[in-house]
Amino acid sequence: MLRSLVRGPAASLFPAAAMASYYATSHGNATTRNESSVGFVRQPARAIIANPDAFAAKLGRMAADGPSQLLVIADFDYTLTPYHTPTGEHAHSCHGIISGSGFLGHEFQAKANALFQQFYPIEISPLLTQDEKEPHMVQWYSVTV
Repeated sequence: MLRSLVRGPAASLFPAAAMASYYATSHGNATTRNESSVGFVRQPARAIIANPDAFAAKLGRMAADGPSQLLVIADFDYTLTPYHTPTGEHAHSCHGIISGSGFLGHEFQAKANALFQQFYPIEISPLLTQDEKEPHMVQWYSVTV
């Protein structure tokens, strides 16, 4: 099951990354890209963007920084990367990479770890059906955002 039903500031990161990469490689200079990005995100919606102005600002910053500064973490369920490291340890999920980076602070790490300890065993339990797991995954998502 996809571990991420992202909402809030993080919700625009992956689509913004993709659009920033596209914009950086296909549209004029940084000033033009930044000014154009507002119109670009206001075109008929294919995705719902809660705050188009904030999204446009993020997109403009990402485009101005260029592709060399872009990092996309996209493997939510180990379909692209191995589940174990070469030494046999359990590999981090994309959420684990961010959580374990220390970038979000100790308070966040403590809360995220407590939620992980509570909900991850349910997510991977072979004894529960998807229907039994789903309300717990929704609760995990709900208390996270």
